[in-house]
Parts: sequence; C-alpha cells; structure tokens
Amino acid sequence: MLVKGRIVDVDSGMGIEGVLVSNGEEVVRTGHEGCYKLRADPGIHRFIFITVPEGYRPLESFFISAEKWGSGRIDFRLVPAPERLKTPFTVAHVTDTHLGRISPEWLLEDLERISREAEADLVIASGDLTSRGEPEQLKLLSEIIKGLEIPVFPLFGGHDGNAERRAGRLGETFTRNWERWIGPAYYSFDWGGHHFILYPSEDHFFSPEDQRMKKNWLPP
Repeated sequence: MLVKGRIVDVDSGMGIEGVLVSNGEEVVRTGHEGCYKLRADPGIHRFIFITVPEGYRPLESFFISAEKWGSGRIDFRLVPAPERLKTPFTVAHVTDTHLGRISPEWLLEDLERISREAEADLVIASGDLTSRGEPEQLKLLSEIIKGLEIPVFPLFGGHDGNAERRAGRLGETFTRNWERWIGPAYYSFDWGGHHFILYPSEDHFFSPEDQRMKKNWLPP
C-alpha cells in the first residue's frame, strides 16, 4: 500500500520539511508542507516511524504500528521543544538494568537519581533492560519510562527477546514483545546538532527477512 501523510508543527500548524520517515526498510524525507509518500506492506513492515528533528518532541508518538494504519493516511504531530536545541547537552547512559531481577521501584529510583545527579538532558538505555523480555516485564519498563520527566530512549538487547527465543524456532524474529510494549527495535532521532541511531547488533534475534530490512535501513 502507499502510505501518505504530513508532519506538522502543532503550535504553528505548518508542515515540517526534511523530516525522515521510514517503514523500517526504506527512508524518505518530507517535502513541501511536510508531506511524504512511502510504500509499505503491513504484512512485512510493522511500523511507520519518523526521526524526530532537533527542537521538537512528538505530541503522541514517533511511530504508528501496522494495525493502526487504516486507509494509509498517517500524520505525525510535533511540539516545539527548544531544550532539544541546547548545545552542549548532557547524555546519561544506562545499560543492562535487567528489570525482573531488580524491582520496578528500584529501577525508577535509580533513573530519577541518575538524571538528577548527572543533570542529564536525556537518557540512552542501551539493551538488556529486562531480564527475559516477558510481556509483564516490558509493560512495566514502558510504564517506568513514560512516568519519568526526563526523555528516555530505549534500545532492544538480547535479554529483551529471550522469552520469545526460548519459545520460538530458529529463523524467527524475537522482538515482538518489545515492539508491542516499547516500539521499533531500531530508530533514530536528532538532538542538539547530533544524529542518534539506536540499532541492535544481535542479528540472530531477527528473521532473515528482518535482517535484510534492517541492513537496508542502515547499510553496513
């Protein structure tokens, strides 16, 4: 199907040109008045997502899953966020939190303390954020991230797909629980003059078809 849409600045009502839009395989840029066109197959591509440009944050979300594509019209609304233009800025990095081995309360307290004491502007949380990737663990992780004042950008890691891998078969994709509760397994965003790419290297958690799409999205 052909997906069409527009990226809009909520405050001004104007379209935003030059924003990257992707189906997880191909990437296009918005043109005049923030409009884009992108071919996508809901049987193959599980998301349409954007690279949120610096100086903005999404009003709702930066991605829309395939079951919500409807007629193929997908708009994204962005809110001006001047703090995301700030230079220099501070990034806090956490990894291997293994929620499930530690309590949600402990993880929430640690993230709040890190953001406070580091005076961070954003947090990159890079993989193995849950101990097994069970739906209950990923649901809790999603709730914790959404409950924080500081923006947290999570990245899929192997532990976050282990429950699926142990129950599945070789050659399948084991990121479905992550995608249901967190979002795309790989994506990018802009902040303060820098382009961030969150991209898992554990290809054995992806089917051959998903590995191909992943490599098309970010060629070696």
